[in-house]
Amino acid sequence: MSKPDYDVFHFVAMRSKEAREWVDEFTLRVPREISTRALRSFQTARFEAGLRDLRSYRTAVCCGNRGDSVEFLGLRWYHSVLAYYFYCRGQFLRASAEMDRAEDTVKKAVAQSDFLLPMLSICEESLIQKARIDRQQNQWDSMKHHLEKAERMSRNQMPLCYIHERPVMEADITEYFLQLESLNEQERDCSYIRSAVDPVYRRQLSSTVLASIYLVPGFVIPYGLTHAA
Repeated sequence: MSKPDYDVFHFVAMRSKEAREWVDEFTLRVPREISTRALRSFQTARFEAGLRDLRSYRTAVCCGNRGDSVEFLGLRWYHSVLAYYFYCRGQFLRASAEMDRAEDTVKKAVAQSDFLLPMLSICEESLIQKARIDRQQNQWDSMKHHLEKAERMSRNQMPLCYIHERPVMEADITEYFLQLESLNEQERDCSYIRSAVDPVYRRQLSSTVLASIYLVPGFVIPYGLTHAA
């Protein structure tokens, strides 16, 4: 029997009644399947179809221009997928800029709704994506710089970012999940939780990612398609 595939929203909803209601609202307002479809279109060089879907996704997310944490987090996928589009088109500076925008929207979301803290893992993820962009351009020093920063974040040696002038560390995300007392055995054993609370397992995953960047040609952004099923 296969193990259940839990995503971050599953665990955020366990944080509190407020968090659970937020996840319900996010699910209703943000059509993640459209951003997933756009990404898949870009991966198969169907760029016009992908851009149409991405525009549709942004319109749905920003309907009403509420400027709340649901809208901000929804824009995280818009900018991330757009970054991949620009990469595919060889517009590397714009790809990197969109990764910055994706990270910024997550910070704004967490600043409004602190139960979204685990989403700040994008701060490390965006560095890895930028390193891949650097690799494609043979910018080895910049690539190394981004990877070293990502590794220091992963090892809790530097902040992921600052929210309300407070440094947020990898250890804060670890503690977030350790405080979820109602986890069952399957939830505790899933890859997502293990990567959050088990430093050895996290380092193993990190080593695999680093090896893929240094050794494997090509570039694929793994934008968490399971989050948009």
